[in-house]
Amino acid sequence: MYVDSSYTASTCANVGGFFTTHRTHGESGRFCYYKQFNCTYHATNNQCYRFKTLTNNQVECNGNGGYYQHGYCYNNCPASKYLINEICYDFRSAYTPQKCHEHRGYFNEEQNYCYYGKTCVSGHMVNQTCYTFESGYTASTCANIGGYFTISNNRGKSGQFCYFMQFSCTFHAVNGQCYRVKSSVDNETECDSIGGYYEHGYCYYECPDTKYLINDECYDTRSAQYTQFDCNAVGGVYVQSYCYLKGCNYTMMNNKCYRHRSAHYSNGT
Repeated sequence: MYVDSSYTASTCANVGGFFTTHRTHGESGRFCYYKQFNCTYHATNNQCYRFKTLTNNQVECNGNGGYYQHGYCYNNCPASKYLINEICYDFRSAYTPQKCHEHRGYFNEEQNYCYYGKTCVSGHMVNQTCYTFESGYTASTCANIGGYFTISNNRGKSGQFCYFMQFSCTFHAVNGQCYRVKSSVDNETECDSIGGYYEHGYCYYECPDTKYLINDECYDTRSAQYTQFDCNAVGGVYVQSYCYLKGCNYTMMNNKCYRHRSAHYSNGT
């Protein structure tokens, strides 16, 4: 018979031992009496965990009282989950039997509930969504194709990671990325200054925070000084009492763009 004070009560139970907080001679503590450390579940971190499940991050695993390693959480089914037939399920939903089967879950006919876990064949399970692919796309490209961007993956590596279903770019696919805005520019230097990609007289880029993205077009300025007619006359777009402009190709005075200029009018006119 062995005794160990480092094992948790659940580890002690999982190896067929006896757990107590007092030894026979009155000493207090945490003591596991066992014949041998024969863990038939998941032995890691010098403990014996009953379950091994996919998890989003270490914080989530810690919240469930588990031990995190390489994208998995080792724990003993917490109260926030569902222990059914010695299986710890992450979720419970009122799915049909067919949909429950698709989730590789257990359907309880009496309750009409489906119990299921985080099953993801590709291994890229993020925010309860199973993504098919992983790539090093930029954060903006990842967002434009409906993906999930992170700077650390479920294998513990740091970097630039985009998890996505498919590369479906409805904007401008060029240079192996998906850019939201395409504008004509004078030269490559101008494009580089806004972090874009230059090709054949065009700059492909994402509208910076200092500008205004309206209907997938990036505008330099906005002003409430214009009527809709005046805004349209100088090439702007009028939205919710504001005129959005990509610069002024006419005459700029007092921060307002004028299309026409004349010497025949008095101040009163």
